[in-house]
Amino acid sequence: MKRLLIPVDGSPRSLDAVRAAVHEGSGAIERIDLINVQPLLNQHIARWVPRAQRDAWRRERSDKALGFALKIVLMAGIRCETHAAAGAPAPVIAAAARRLRSHEIVLGSRRRSLLARLLSNSLSARLLAVAPIPLRVIPVFP
Repeated sequence: MKRLLIPVDGSPRSLDAVRAAVHEGSGAIERIDLINVQPLLNQHIARWVPRAQRDAWRRERSDKALGFALKIVLMAGIRCETHAAAGAPAPVIAAAARRLRSHEIVLGSRRRSLLARLLSNSLSARLLAVAPIPLRVIPVFP
């Protein structure tokens, strides 16, 4: 049985990755971890915004992004946990994969050529470079 890590930002691409993962069924998946990574604020801005307010803002955005994905997983009858983090997405997701002992990262991506993905500095290209486990990219048609 596998443990999957799925980065979710609330976009249709990330929700398609969740749907593709749950399609395997509860017999093949032990647990799905959904993670939302929020950006860090610029240090000049962060200096004027209290930490509690920054944390509340990130928590609110994470809850909104994770909400529908969580419903999809729970409706499929698969055990699920949600995680919120802040920082650069690729290293944060790779660290979460190690910490959670995930077997695979499932990621939704628009269909683009390899050159377009590399030039756009896509999350899938960055994760391929740093992820300690296999990465499954679900192509999403526009």
